[in-house]
Amino acid sequence: MNMIANNISVILNGNHILKGITSKVHKGEFVGLIGPNGSGKSTLLKTIYRAIKPKAGWITLDEKKIFDIPLKETAKQMAVVRQFNNFNFDFSVEEIVMMGRAPHKKMLELDNVKDYEIVYEALKKVDMQDYAKRSFSTLSGGEKQRIMVARALAQKAKFLILDEPTNHLDIKYQLQLLDLIKSLGLEVFAALHDLNLAAMYCNRIYVIKEGKIVAEGKPKEVITEKLLKEVFEVNAEIRQHSLTGQLNIIYLPKHYENILKQN
Repeated sequence: MNMIANNISVILNGNHILKGITSKVHKGEFVGLIGPNGSGKSTLLKTIYRAIKPKAGWITLDEKKIFDIPLKETAKQMAVVRQFNNFNFDFSVEEIVMMGRAPHKKMLELDNVKDYEIVYEALKKVDMQDYAKRSFSTLSGGEKQRIMVARALAQKAKFLILDEPTNHLDIKYQLQLLDLIKSLGLEVFAALHDLNLAAMYCNRIYVIKEGKIVAEGKPKEVITEKLLKEVFEVNAEIRQHSLTGQLNIIYLPKHYENILKQN
């Protein structure tokens, strides 16, 4: 599934948050979105999944403009995993994943055998089938995020939006979650806070600052010491793993400056 967001502008409470942003996700891609806090990452994603309507611009999924089709239809094609997943009621894991079937059902239509088969297939894919009857609120952060991925799978969506889903997770669960998502073979557009994770998992990366895209390309083309200084206002050294070629960003705090000057 291809996604194109073209010339997107968003104004919220009189503030011009997004200023003519264009971004694309092609079939088979895991595309990252990085930038400082307040740069517009979440606003762009919310606009793509229709939580916010843009002032200008258009978005397509497989060449169909999303604002021209029913919300329920886009929900069949696009699913979202956010960083916070709190519910006002105490749902079971099974009930949470079953929510993913809502776009495929008529009003007041009961859950059927096929729905349960899809739910348990999704739980199996994220290795959480034994947790089906557990209360969602009793799960760890990493377990909750796996369940939210299962809910997205139950939607049968081809395009997945991730809004900083690894924040507040231990590194073990960050890697597990992104390994899982990468293995699904879906098209993904992900706002990621950790730049090392973005370099590790993304085919391409967009860099956003003050509501504008300032760089785009493969991780090795985009994540440079110069860009980190200009966009994130930090000094860093970038190395590559001797065997894998994987980028590794080593941040250099201010108190290291004297040591660096001496050498």
